[in-house]
Amino acid sequence: MEQAQVTSHSIFLTARRITNIVNSVRFRTAWEHADVEERKKINALIKEQDEHKIMLWFDEHAPLLTFKDLFNMARKHFIPNYSRMTKYDLLSVLLKEGIIKENQL
Repeated sequence: MEQAQVTSHSIFLTARRITNIVNSVRFRTAWEHADVEERKKINALIKEQDEHKIMLWFDEHAPLLTFKDLFNMARKHFIPNYSRMTKYDLLSVLLKEGIIKENQL
């Protein structure tokens, strides 16, 4: 009985993570710029609940990072004085720390 609860809880959490990804502004922008074939592909991945492949598609098609994205990443990773930095300062620090990769730009 307990194993079934753990499994259902895991499925629920996966669905919740996928919902959070799909409801993001960056995902919506990537969706709007995708062609019909790409939209069919991501729809199939969402139906399969394949979070890893969804994230790969999202990383490949997501637009450039905005200032708000960089700001939130810096806050999440406890970068000192992040609130006083410009977009380019944040970008250089996040690249230097290895938090974002050059292929994300």
